[in-house]
Amino acid sequence: MVEKRREIMEKHKAEKEKTFQEEVERYIKQNRLQQRVKCSPALVSNSKSLVQMRQESMDRKRKELGTLQKTYDQIKA
Repeated sequence: MVEKRREIMEKHKAEKEKTFQEEVERYIKQNRLQQRVKCSPALVSNSKSLVQMRQESMDRKRKELGTLQKTYDQIKA
């Protein structure tokens, strides 16, 4: 009975060791993949281009408003 109990405990210990080893391997793979994704040229932040497009749009609207203001002042005069 003691031998049977020892076998069960060793089996359980081996199973825990195996799952722990699998988790370590999965963690290593995950980190490696995470680095590849971070360095990927496909993922590019477009915030700078969005800010630039917004600025250009605001400049165009200001110019348009300025010409409309001048036209209105000429009509008023």
